Amino acid sequence: MLKKREKEVLIHLIKNGKAPDKYIAKLLGTSQPTVTRIRRKLEKKGFIKSYKVWVDLEKVGIKLVVFTFFKIADSTNSEKIKRKILPYLYNVPQIVCVAEGEGMGKTSLIVSVHTSFKDYQDMIEKIRNAFGKFINEIEQFFVSIDRFHKEFSLESALIKAIERC
Repeated sequence: MLKKREKEVLIHLIKNGKAPDKYIAKLLGTSQPTVTRIRRKLEKKGFIKSYKVWVDLEKVGIKLVVFTFFKIADSTNSEKIKRKILPYLYNVPQIVCVAEGEGMGKTSLIVSVHTSFKDYQDMIEKIRNAFGKFINEIEQFFVSIDRFHKEFSLESALIKAIERC
């Protein structure tokens, strides 16, 4: 469980990972060494895995986000199949998230970003060629970047969850 000041520092780092400790200290009314000590503690204990840049997807040429839902064909060998499929999926550059779950009769989800619909088609064709016999019931939900009504970010949800803890 995080202490109040640790939560405050973490929330400010989620909002802006580039913010200097001195700046965060001024906002929180504490000293820079205190913020530095808390930040290092959060890093060491694994609360902070890394600092990332959030890019404007449209400006870098991403036009499409696709949520691809699928089911592994043979549930009796699903662990063996996952050991084959997952390393492959981790190395597909368009894929930003791979997850297992339940719902809609599917067991897995891939979230990917693409420069065009053809880019998505090419990616999914390669996956089908490599693992088609293990994957079935593929369904997709396509979102054009210009159709996002709220920014695609976990920031606000993370902050609210931290504040509730």
